[in-house]
Amino acid sequence: MKNFLALLLVFATLFTLSACRTSGTGGDETGVGDETLTEMETGNPQAADGIPVVADGKTVNIVYPMDDFNIKTLANNVANKIETLTGIKPTVKDDWVAIDKEQDSSTYEILIGRVDYSEYKTAMQSLHYGEAGVLAVGNKICVLSTKESDL
Repeated sequence: MKNFLALLLVFATLFTLSACRTSGTGGDETGVGDETLTEMETGNPQAADGIPVVADGKTVNIVYPMDDFNIKTLANNVANKIETLTGIKPTVKDDWVAIDKEQDSSTYEILIGRVDYSEYKTAMQSLHYGEAGVLAVGNKICVLSTKESDL
């Protein structure tokens, strides 16, 4: 069941990415859908506008929790799928940041799992117990679940 839900979330993310369109003029710009906070629940997918997956030959970063190697593997799998779809491999990094620094909320990123970002906390507040989802909050796409074992 755990692997099934993880794959479901990966496919939901890939569905979002495959719905992206590439602009034929100037630099490549690929975006997803149409609201600031959009939930993509199982069976009811929607997309969020204004989050470019690829822009100017670069992709979004993929961020995972520093101490979760299972989620790191999932993040690398998502990066490989993005590379397959776009030809550009995203940077995969953990959520560690120096004590005197803060996360950059202006950077477009995909957050997978229980990362230490305010956008993650905002997204978690919109889920009910036992739910998982892919949500867009600000400049972040959050792949999360109220039960970490479901990722």
